[in-house]
Amino acid sequence: NIFSLSSFINNQGIEKKNFFIKKNDEVVASFHLFLNNKKIKKSNLIYTSINYKKYQNINQSSINYKKYQINQIYTDYIYKNYDSGEFNLDLHTSDLRTFFWKNFDLKKEVFSVYQVRYTSIIKLDNDLSINPNLDTTTNYSNFSRSIKSQYQKAMKEDFLIREEFNEKVLVKIISKTLANINDSNFDIEKNLIIYKELFKNGFIKMFICSKNGEDLAFCLFSVIKERSFYLNGGRLLSGNEDLSLTYNLIKSFQMLSKLGVKILDLEGVNSPRRSFWKSGFGGNLLPYYGIKFIK
Repeated sequence: NIFSLSSFINNQGIEKKNFFIKKNDEVVASFHLFLNNKKIKKSNLIYTSINYKKYQNINQSSINYKKYQINQIYTDYIYKNYDSGEFNLDLHTSDLRTFFWKNFDLKKEVFSVYQVRYTSIIKLDNDLSINPNLDTTTNYSNFSRSIKSQYQKAMKEDFLIREEFNEKVLVKIISKTLANINDSNFDIEKNLIIYKELFKNGFIKMFICSKNGEDLAFCLFSVIKERSFYLNGGRLLSGNEDLSLTYNLIKSFQMLSKLGVKILDLEGVNSPRRSFWKSGFGGNLLPYYGIKFIK
């Protein structure tokens, strides 16, 4: 998970600790916690997740049991060492039994789910990287009628897409986007520091959409092996007739596919305004959980 990298963890301005779960000499999982004395503190990061070893060549029941054991170690450790807290798991921790069974053993509710949020997971078609028009790909067939219509209209405009990490374009368009949606919670300066570090280490890609020499939209993605995460995006114009961001995101599918990406996470389908737009790209809607506990 991109939010488990030190670039994100070390730039939150909160005390943190990193942990590894081992079996003999093998690391099988890791996690990080933000702390305030004996309390686990919630950060501005989307996830404070458990990272599991990628198990291969074993059956699904064995994978489920190994992950269950890891979750149990995690649950027991935080209960023993901390008094209270909140943390956000990612979609790879869908088995919450160890938290609820701790409640059962203690005969009281210590752990509870305080929020359920959703992300959209898109499997990128293998034909994306070789089909310039998209219309014969599985991804295109999964688009909503609205997104298909927008894409076909955008194809008739003189949009150009390029790959470039451009700080000025990023700051300019994010600032405009945040003003349009009246959002003051996103710290542009802090996140730009993180993005620059990630770009230097080869973990992010930025695609910019322009027309007549003017940069109109951008999409910023993490890329870790076969998996990509939509970090940020925005457009300069606010009218519904502007299709630059939709076009940019769709063309980004093709460019990510050429980089070997097979799974794209469009996290952020949790507000009415953005949710329906992102879900229109045909991803699989999956939940992730916020957990809180108090002894």
